[in-house]
Amino acid sequence: AAEGAQARADFLKMIGRNRDFWQLVATETDNDSEWIPSDSQTAALGFILPPGTGSAWLAVLGEAEAALNGELLIPYPWIGAQAGLNLQRLFEDPPAFDLIDWVQGAGALPYAERGRVIDGTKLRQFNTLLLGDAMFFAVLLN
Repeated sequence: AAEGAQARADFLKMIGRNRDFWQLVATETDNDSEWIPSDSQTAALGFILPPGTGSAWLAVLGEAEAALNGELLIPYPWIGAQAGLNLQRLFEDPPAFDLIDWVQGAGALPYAERGRVIDGTKLRQFNTLLLGDAMFFAVLLN
């Protein structure tokens, strides 16, 4: 359980550092050798970040943070659209993993609850903005 709680804390720290980073990017005024450019800069490595990339990425991270804090639930196919898995509880009290139990659903039941479920809209918007290259840019931006 301690490892899961530490992993959750590390993910939350990464999200916080991303927020700090994008605040710093927004204050830059030069256009010299930018690794990750703002909307008014050019990337030194030649890739193009469309305007709004930073805010779109922060929206994705906002949903991830809400899921890590149990405020948004993760969809799970056997429990319906109005319920999902509480990721915070899953990290803080991880189960002994049994593939059969998770495939048929019994393993997920202790973490299932009713509430708002992430629907993937923010990630789809980010992917559309980046012309289908969301995963490449998610790695780059982290």
